Amino acid sequence: MCIRDSEEAGRFRQAKGMVNYQYLVGDTRTNEALLVDGAWDPAGIVRFAKSRGVELRGYVATHFHYDHIGGVEQDIPGLAWFVDSMNLTAYVPDVEQLMTIVIVLITELHRKMRGQENQK
Repeated sequence: MCIRDSEEAGRFRQAKGMVNYQYLVGDTRTNEALLVDGAWDPAGIVRFAKSRGVELRGYVATHFHYDHIGGVEQDIPGLAWFVDSMNLTAYVPDVEQLMTIVIVLITELHRKMRGQENQK
């Protein structure tokens, strides 16, 4: 095992212990997506997106903890990797903006679920 492999294995063990989630939120018509909190495995995320024909258009960080944006001290590539390597735009909403996004997403999910119930 090379040093790089053992470093990655260490990051994965750390991430697994934290139970972090990463999301691709996109449009199925355009195959474009935003990555949300993709701090842990940038290369794996890019491979996953490409394997599904999805083009990453930006990075959204829900907050500034290193497990969501990455960190030099923790050796977690995160947001900086996507901005520097892929030239993605980074979005870091404030709490009010984030709550608005959450409310819109929950409202849309509720609307879709009610629509499915009415079709039965």
